[in-house]
Amino acid sequence: MNKPTQEQMVVLGSITLGGVVNPVQDLASYMQIALETGATRVLLPIASATDIPLVP
Repeated sequence: MNKPTQEQMVVLGSITLGGVVNPVQDLASYMQIALETGATRVLLPIASATDIPLVP
């Protein structure tokens, strides 16, 4: 696509071949890993939005 990537951004989640976006399982662990690797911006599927208050 010849577009530059954004540094320090993490995209979490998965998408099926049918186009269904799956929520992130164990969001707190993935957010901890993203923080440890230096991420400053995280993109999540909307289906994972209800788990955000559970992240310490």
